[in-house]
Amino acid sequence: RLSLYTLIPSILVAVVVAYLSFFASPAGISKVQDIFQDVKESNSLELLTSGRFHADAKNGRVTYVEQIVNDGQQMRNVFSAQSGSEGELTVTFAQQGQIETGEVQNTRYLVLENGYQYAGAPGEKMLRITQFEKFGQLMAEPTASKSSYKKVDARTTASLLASDKLEDKAALQWRISLVMIVPILALIAQALSRTNHRRGRYVKMLPAFLIFIFYLVLLNGARDAIEKQKISLELGMWWVHGLFLALALLLLFGSDWWRYLRNSTGDKKPKLAED
Repeated sequence: RLSLYTLIPSILVAVVVAYLSFFASPAGISKVQDIFQDVKESNSLELLTSGRFHADAKNGRVTYVEQIVNDGQQMRNVFSAQSGSEGELTVTFAQQGQIETGEVQNTRYLVLENGYQYAGAPGEKMLRITQFEKFGQLMAEPTASKSSYKKVDARTTASLLASDKLEDKAALQWRISLVMIVPILALIAQALSRTNHRRGRYVKMLPAFLIFIFYLVLLNGARDAIEKQKISLELGMWWVHGLFLALALLLLFGSDWWRYLRNSTGDKKPKLAED
């Protein structure tokens, strides 16, 4: 009866987890990956803000733009300072600038117009001054932090159902597994909740956490094994759920089963023959 009372709310929680796993989570991961991709593909002008200094630690460059116009396609009153080898510093001023794409492998250049460039080492008397009408500088490709999610995690559940790839099938089993673990863990939690006043209420909290972590680790390992064809798709992650379901039943009813087994197979005293 207690197990039934435990399963009813756990099934309701499993329904919520199913919605998150099958629909909400893939949509959210897809949005996150789109954001990372947009940052990776964005040019430096999109990362600049009018009236603020922008530091690029990778290239050792500091840039200041007074104004960005034409929907972010053109800069006005540009200041740029970049440190070079042997302590040389290059400072550039220009009235305007924009990003232009080259013909070779879609390389991009920062093209400045009507300005001056000063190059030299601080404290030295030698200083190179260059006046230019148009000056182009090769830009390094912007980098962005990589998302920790797999691409398959962003795919819809319907597309995973229609796919025959092992990676997609493993991802589908993973989403189903997130739903299945809820009632199984609820039964394990009920079994571990049995205690007495001498041991305290929280003595079984650590074993509960360890079981939960071990459950997830095995599921992750099974998913990886499916993708690498180390275990069959039919076996998949189902054996993990079967193992922990058996553990839950053993914890719940194991003592009763053991007592019943002992009573049914115990030695019976032989009856004394009547005189």
